[in-house]
Amino acid sequence: MLRRVHRRNGSGELFILWFITGLVSISADSQLISARVGDTVILPCKASEVSNQTYVYWETDSHDVFLRCGAFSLSGPGYEGRVDVPVDELHKGNCSLVLKNVSVTDAAVYRSYIKSGCTHARKRSATRNRHLIQNVTFSVQEVSGVPDVR
Repeated sequence: MLRRVHRRNGSGELFILWFITGLVSISADSQLISARVGDTVILPCKASEVSNQTYVYWETDSHDVFLRCGAFSLSGPGYEGRVDVPVDELHKGNCSLVLKNVSVTDAAVYRSYIKSGCTHARKRSATRNRHLIQNVTFSVQEVSGVPDVR
């Protein structure tokens, strides 16, 4: 069992995620996405069934990236102000992650999970019964200092 604790900016609330191995089957689609430093990119995710209380979570191997549970959302360290799963899109089944101002350190394999019903984020059951929806391998190219002249 791994416990990750993050402090929410300005609120002082602790956000605790509990990860329990073996609860999620790895049978999701995989995609390759590429962008340049400074770009805004959308990491795709589509859910077949959503409600007003759908729980969406994005992570990499080394970072908690973003969580949305109804109107509540939380960005992981280093992603503050740069990531979102817009509520209006989520209601349509679009759980894609919008990542702004891409940096080289954003390159990673991203995973999205979803589950029905929001559980208070402090409860251990918050990540139980979630299902892997999408694996996205995201690569980032540095912008060269040489202008493209044609």
